[in-house]
Amino acid sequence: MGRTIIVSNRLPVKVIQNDEGELKYKPSEGGLATGLGSVYKQGENIWVGWPGIYFDSKNQEKEASEKLKAENLKTVS
Repeated sequence: MGRTIIVSNRLPVKVIQNDEGELKYKPSEGGLATGLGSVYKQGENIWVGWPGIYFDSKNQEKEASEKLKAENLKTVS
């Protein structure tokens, strides 16, 4: 089976920073995220998009990228 690459303006997971500066991960709302939510998790499929936040530091960006990569998600800035 081939590889599916989904490219959209937002990822199906939104990154949020709480008051303590910690990053939290929350499912995105919307039709595309809901409709294709299980597709990107299968095999070598991947979803490319914006994580919903501009990071304060390179460390935060790296942390989020690594966490999301484990879920077959690739961030773009």
